Amino acid sequence: GAGLFLVAAFWILLGRILVRRVVQLSDTMRAVEGGALTVAAPAPVEGGDEIAYLARGFNRMLAQIRGFNEELQARIADATAELTRKNRALEELNELLVAARRDLTAQERLAALGQLAGTIAHELGNPLNAVSGHVQLLARRPDLNESARTEVLIVNGEVQRMAQIIRRFLDQTRGFTPSTEPVEVEPLLDEALDLTLGTEARAKIQVQREVDGGAAQVRTDPGLVRHLLTNLVANAVDAMPNGGRLEVQAHREGQDLVLRVADTGSGMAADVKRRIFEPFFTTKANGQGTGLGLAICKEIARALKGRIDVESEPGRGSIFTVRFPAEMV
Repeated sequence: GAGLFLVAAFWILLGRILVRRVVQLSDTMRAVEGGALTVAAPAPVEGGDEIAYLARGFNRMLAQIRGFNEELQARIADATAELTRKNRALEELNELLVAARRDLTAQERLAALGQLAGTIAHELGNPLNAVSGHVQLLARRPDLNESARTEVLIVNGEVQRMAQIIRRFLDQTRGFTPSTEPVEVEPLLDEALDLTLGTEARAKIQVQREVDGGAAQVRTDPGLVRHLLTNLVANAVDAMPNGGRLEVQAHREGQDLVLRVADTGSGMAADVKRRIFEPFFTTKANGQGTGLGLAICKEIARALKGRIDVESEPGRGSIFTVRFPAEMV
């Protein structure tokens, strides 16, 4: 009886141990099935019975699955990073395409405007020259009294002013072919300031002019640089109707001449800054601006094999920077 009891107790204990190991291994399998790949099989693997053999095999399989999963995650991370880089490159390419299309449209507008300006100059220039010639002959008549002569000279002055406006409009819209000659930069800055700043503006605007020694004399086109600076200074003055600070600087960076015009005016919002170099785009009221000044600046910078950039925020003024190759003299 006692022997039978011991045998029964042994089998019961053995069964519980086996069942517990099987249950532990089964729980681990269910956990792995649910996605818990980091869970190791808790069943004993010592020994040579079938359960230990099964546990060791399961652990090896689990280790392989973990390795595959980690490799897959790494590949996914690499693919995601590469996709992000490709998307960014595509966005940059699209931005360049939009900018190129905008530049092309601007050049087409300027080209069309140049043709129109040429037609206007021809159609109006000849009659104006004829009127000017007759008025000058009339002014030289000996029988003309002084009062009438004064009136005739006023008429001739207005005719000359109209002709000058047409010439200026034509100069602003035709293509630019730069020449190269030794140029003193400082006088060009002074001329741009003198042409743009009237007595009223000088009373309200503090001007700082600075020319770096390396930029004092260079080889470039003086007419185009003067035109460029005049437009930029005029734009800065218009941005400060109540006064402010104007900085006009020239310095060298490597082989480039760098011109910088900064104001403390109203600044520009992002959407305005994006379009500021488009022909005919202006934020001024009707009749107060053509929207050509900055577009012309961009074309001049392009003709000089350089570029123009702008930094601006609403209420913080604007900084226009032009850089182009120019040999030192």
